[in-house]
Amino acid sequence: MRLYPHLFQPLIDAGKHVTLQNMLDHIKMIKHKLVQQPGNQQDTSMVQWIREFRPLGFRERLGMKMIIKYKVVCLVIMLVTFLSFSQTSQAQIAFVSDRDWNYEIYVMDSSGNDLRRLTNHPAYDGQPSWSPNDKRIVFVSGRDGGESAEIYAVDSNGNNLRRLTNHLGKNESPSWSPDGRQIAFVSERNGRFNIYVMDSSGSNLRNLTNHPAYDGQPSWSPDSRQIAFVSERDLNYEVYVTDVDGNNLRNLTNHPVSDFQPDWFNSAGYLVTPAVNLMTIWGQIKRNSN
Repeated sequence: MRLYPHLFQPLIDAGKHVTLQNMLDHIKMIKHKLVQQPGNQQDTSMVQWIREFRPLGFRERLGMKMIIKYKVVCLVIMLVTFLSFSQTSQAQIAFVSDRDWNYEIYVMDSSGNDLRRLTNHPAYDGQPSWSPNDKRIVFVSGRDGGESAEIYAVDSNGNNLRRLTNHLGKNESPSWSPDGRQIAFVSERNGRFNIYVMDSSGSNLRNLTNHPAYDGQPSWSPDSRQIAFVSERDLNYEVYVTDVDGNNLRNLTNHPVSDFQPDWFNSAGYLVTPAVNLMTIWGQIKRNSN
């Protein structure tokens, strides 16, 4: 039987655990779409493979030998998918260091090996945030001189550097949305710190919060539809949440003492958080190891 490990790539892209049940549900969903759209232009052998697939629950129809056969095939597919994915996605950590007498961004494997310098400029480079596909890093740089701090994006190998913001004043705390389409950041371009959102290309800029008080530390929800942030609009630091279009603003904490640095947990196994908040990645690793 021919195997199609790429069928399950959407499960990985969605951050789901590749379990046997998830794979079976995914196959049945694809089969349903193919039946509803017989003219679908796909690999005909793959279409035939999907059409002939039978759920494992029909014991009377398949018999125990066929059930075992399908379980073995699905486990083999899961193993092939896992191995192919792990070979192409080595875990990496971006960090800031002044080991060369200047703040630059470095990247290393999660084991601490394969250290390489990502940026190389006399000005400050910092606050890195990974794109969800691990191919790009957004960061803050003072390379444009003066008191200005702009947001840049670069490939994880240091190529294709691109300036995303172009405005006097400080732009900081970039945070890439989990779907990879947008970047939230903090800017004082209007004389006060507010949260802005732009497309990952730097276009379609919009002011998410518009308040005289400080708004900052944006953190995306796992579905990229909401942003949690900190605001001083009640004369005290509180955690708020709002839709990505600026609607449905809510105060989540409402306490007389300061509340700040929100971290939105993603059940897929990682935390969605600005890079300026340290200890997030390792805190999740520790949690998973307990």
